[in-house]
Amino acid sequence: LNAYKKSFDKNGCQPIAKILSGAEEMLPEFQDRSKLRILGIIQSVKTIRTKSDNQMMAFATVEDTSASIEML
Repeated sequence: LNAYKKSFDKNGCQPIAKILSGAEEMLPEFQDRSKLRILGIIQSVKTIRTKSDNQMMAFATVEDTSASIEML
């Protein structure tokens, strides 16, 4: 990921650790449904079918140099 440092800075990406700490501190820019840019590696993907309408849903774990986070 260090090779992409310039892209990270240029595109306004947020470190995952900053997103996690901002959410814990209840900062408005890091709350649920906020739009953020991150740059990381997808570590895992899990798909399920919802019980209510049998739709596919995916959970992805993304990691950068600071932390990892699960996303829908």
